[in-house]
Amino acid sequence: MSLLDLPPELFLHVTNDVIETCGISAAWKLRSVCRTFADNLAHEILNLPTTAFTTYRDSYFFEKSVHRYLAARLHNALDVDPGLIQKIRAMVTWATSQLASTTTEQQRDSVALKVCAGLVQNVGKSNLVHALQCSCTSCWSRWRTWSQQPPDSHDKLVVVAAIGCYGDASHLLSDLSNFSSNPPLNSPRHFLSFYPLKHATQNEDDVLLDISLQYLGRLASEGAPGTEMLMKLTQGYDAPFGMNDAIQGALGHSNTDTLQVLLDFHRKYLSLPHRRAYDRWIYFAIMKVHRAGSEAMKFLSMLLNFRPSGKSLVDKQIVSTACDNGSAAVVQEVVEHASKDINKGSILTLPIFIAVRSRRPVAIEGVIGAGADPKVVADSNMPSVAKKRLTPLELAMHRNDLDIVKALLQHGGGPIPHMSEWTTHRRMFNFLRRTVLQDTGKELPTLKAFNRMTEEERKAIDH
Repeated sequence: MSLLDLPPELFLHVTNDVIETCGISAAWKLRSVCRTFADNLAHEILNLPTTAFTTYRDSYFFEKSVHRYLAARLHNALDVDPGLIQKIRAMVTWATSQLASTTTEQQRDSVALKVCAGLVQNVGKSNLVHALQCSCTSCWSRWRTWSQQPPDSHDKLVVVAAIGCYGDASHLLSDLSNFSSNPPLNSPRHFLSFYPLKHATQNEDDVLLDISLQYLGRLASEGAPGTEMLMKLTQGYDAPFGMNDAIQGALGHSNTDTLQVLLDFHRKYLSLPHRRAYDRWIYFAIMKVHRAGSEAMKFLSMLLNFRPSGKSLVDKQIVSTACDNGSAAVVQEVVEHASKDINKGSILTLPIFIAVRSRRPVAIEGVIGAGADPKVVADSNMPSVAKKRLTPLELAMHRNDLDIVKALLQHGGGPIPHMSEWTTHRRMFNFLRRTVLQDTGKELPTLKAFNRMTEEERKAIDH
């Protein structure tokens, strides 16, 4: 006699005992150990009320498997808000109407699971868990307003992306644009907001990406009104076709082809990116190089070669970002793409001075490797310093940055200024004194003796 010969009532009794003894999350893991009870365990766990998931482990399991739980609630709502379930059922019904191959119950359940997974991905697990578990009728929640409305373009685009059926996508993108440009008066923010480009890049959905860019390209060909609409849809905070989020998504998922497609579209149809946005792209690329190594330099090079107006977008802020976060190779790559002569400018804009202020020796190495002059002189912006013009070495000395002083001297940033111009920072003073002794063999006064000297005596020191 096998386990399959046992009566169903005994199966149910054993399953309930396993869940009660082991706990929900542990019982779910037992599905892979005992295949005979797998279906029964899954059925019983997914049909527990939301109040049954009380412990930390069970709550973690509930959030992790919320798409399966939500799909099960479409058959039996239990203690979940009926309006929420009715809204999701309407989305599943619309999904099945788009597919010709949903004739069996198993096929419809598969579509429902995909729709629920897409819903979780766009709404967020924690937000959906709250919607399922919320029992307070007086609390203000976006999901309540959302559940009372029929499926709109946002909802249907989530379904389209989830089931991979793009036949009606262009029409839905047009509806999404019209809704975004003319929102209803006093309309609440969407509980579910679909961002086509962001979704396409994060999920490597090339079909949705192509359809979205084709739609935006058609807008650009409609003259001034279309161009104005294009800018509104792609630029700014919370734009439905936000180009900044899409490019960051392509960087995050290491998709060079998608990144190049987005940059080419931006170059052809859109205005120059905002300085802060471009700086953010560069920062993402630098962090990628930091994590993945030199293989990720191609992403940084693609962004540095992005020149919509024919002129490099690398300014002092981009150089500063590279000096603050990048390796010597990254800094050198960025500085080599600078829009201006790297040895002409002020103490605020010259890359070598930016590297000094970063307090990172690798930045000094990278900037000098790109051709910066370590002996360049610029007008001082330090009121506490008597000299009107400073070299990078003098700036580092007055900032008491010993590591930068060492890096500059190693890369030809000398000579060391006269002793009368030294700071009285102990470590800096002693290092400079030892360096002079090694280079010239001349014994200079100690810091204690130096502090007792007058200004004339200090200037009279010969070294």
